[in-house]
Amino acid sequence: MRAYANGLLDGEGRERGVDVRGDVNDEPPAATTQILLGPPVRRSARQASSATGAMPGGCGTSLRLIPRGALLQPPLPWTRRLADHLLVSHSLVHRVEHVDTGPGEPPSITEDPTDRRDETASDHAPVWARIDLG
Repeated sequence: MRAYANGLLDGEGRERGVDVRGDVNDEPPAATTQILLGPPVRRSARQASSATGAMPGGCGTSLRLIPRGALLQPPLPWTRRLADHLLVSHSLVHRVEHVDTGPGEPPSITEDPTDRRDETASDHAPVWARIDLG
């Protein structure tokens, strides 16, 4: 998936809108998620971002995907970890207007892996986003 995202971004993530969504079965700090996010942004860029809300050119922003799933508000009572992700290129970061799940609560998961063996529905709530492309 990371290689495919690299092809879509083609080093133009500051101008090109790319989003990747789905269940990666890992939390944001996990190594597998970090690989999917792409090259890290240099410290100087993170400092500039926190001060201005935007990242300067270069600094890893042309290939980096930024997680926006944390915009889910309020924290959902059934969420044990954020395994369903919404990752966007730099050009879409400030265009994500709303992230939510629904409708309803996903089925409960127990410690017994055979409990849902014959179920046809997923145990994940769908994650959706409203992105202003205007």
